[in-house]
This record gives sequence, structure tokens and C-alpha cells, in this order.
Amino acid sequence: MNESDLKSLLESKGVSTAEWGKGQAKTLKHLLKEIEAGETVLETATNGELIRNTSFLSIQIYYEHAWNSGGKYKLTEEKQVFADGRERSRRQAWSVAEKLKAGETDINGAIRRALKEELGVQGEPLLVSKIEQREENTTSPSYPGLKARFKTYNLWVFLNPSQFRPEGYKEVQEDKTTYFKWIPID
Repeated sequence: MNESDLKSLLESKGVSTAEWGKGQAKTLKHLLKEIEAGETVLETATNGELIRNTSFLSIQIYYEHAWNSGGKYKLTEEKQVFADGRERSRRQAWSVAEKLKAGETDINGAIRRALKEELGVQGEPLLVSKIEQREENTTSPSYPGLKARFKTYNLWVFLNPSQFRPEGYKEVQEDKTTYFKWIPID
């Protein structure tokens, strides 16, 4: 499938891409990459509607200085800067969200992959909380007009001292750069 084929499929199902690549929305090329990477599957519902199925980790990341009582921090996404100059700030509960790959069932392995890909940190975190799972049918600001079904694994992760960078983290991708920063918490 190429971009033209994908656009034709979307239009045949009544999904306009006219607003994609503007404001908060991602481009057709972004969706194609998600499909090619096995992070998103498009399916046709019984009513004929096209649905984007995506499973992802919703990770809240924390760090606590063992030597400094009250030195507790939560990682937040500060902003994303797209290659075309657009900026997007999202206010979300999670620190990092990472799509699962098709067939990926080892959640702990996916957590390690997310930490490496998003933050550039290696190894096991200090602690991973109990994983809670939920499903949601919605529309996404990333792809206006395209219905979405999200399967989310919510969890907390505490980084170990070797993974902590007080200055924050930066994920550089071909189409955007995402900036993460630490905020103190009580």
C-alpha cells in the first residue's frame, strides 16, 4: 500500500484527510508508517465504518532521589516540534506513550523498548507497577474523522539512578522531535 492507495481507502469509507497535517493532526504519511510498522491496523466495522486499531503503553515515569527526601519527580512531555515547524503541546496523564507492534505480547519487553526508543535509556527500570488494561472507542486529534479503538496498558515506572537525566530527554525522529522534562511532585 502506498499513500495514494491509503487515501483512496479512507475516502471510500467517508474519511476526509483535508485537515490532516494541520494544527494537531498528523499526516497521511504518518498513518501509513504506523500501518507499515504494525502499530496500527485498519479494519472495517459491520456498519462499514473504517476503524484504526492501536494498542499502546501509557507509562507514567517517576524518579526519586534516594539521598534527598522530597526529591520526587514525574517526567512530562513538554512539546513536539514537527519537521515543518509546527509545534504541538499535549496535556496528558502519561509521560510516554508507545504503540505496541503487531504480535508484541511481552509487556515488560515493550516497556524496555519504549524507554530506549523514547528516552534513549537502556536496561531495566527500578520498578514497574501493576499493569491495568482498558479499551476505548473514540476519535483521535491525530487523524480527524477516523474512528479509533485504543487498547491501553496503564502503568507506572520508576527509573533507576543510571537512567535519570536531570536535564530531561529528547527523542529525535525523521518527522519530529519530542522534548521531555522533569517536574517536581509532592
